[in-house]
Amino acid sequence: MPHIITRQQAISSIEKEIPEGECIACHLVSKQKKYVLHQGKHTTVILSEYPRCWGQAMVITHRHVTSFTELKPEEWNELSQNTLSAAKAVEQVLKPLRCYIAATGAGENMYSSTPHLHFNITPVYHKTDKPSVIFTWEHGVYAATAEEWTGLYESLKKVWI
Repeated sequence: MPHIITRQQAISSIEKEIPEGECIACHLVSKQKKYVLHQGKHTTVILSEYPRCWGQAMVITHRHVTSFTELKPEEWNELSQNTLSAAKAVEQVLKPLRCYIAATGAGENMYSSTPHLHFNITPVYHKTDKPSVIFTWEHGVYAATAEEWTGLYESLKKVWI
């Protein structure tokens, strides 16, 4: 069963995977090849390996952009379409109460976020889960076995629109 690990455990794991100073989102798009739900011309959709809620997905622009004003219309269109497709897949497979969709980037590269423009699709399972609880690593993030990750990935991939 997926289980919660602490924020510090997640950060320690990321520090081993991603060189200091490298944009986390750029790393995910260029080097992270597992759990890619969809690869488009301008965006990549992946399962978040450090999700606040089980089944969280990310839609990341290929080009390193940090503001909406930098986006080209075709990038925005694909970002929007893939965000919708990811939310539909998560709803169909995991049956959350709802999905929060947010572009919650940081002003600087952090372990829990990045200035690189991306959308998070975060399933919400409990009526009491509010944005202040969902959009923080304060309470930890989910970890799982390889089999659990593969099962989630394959289930979402099957229903991808």
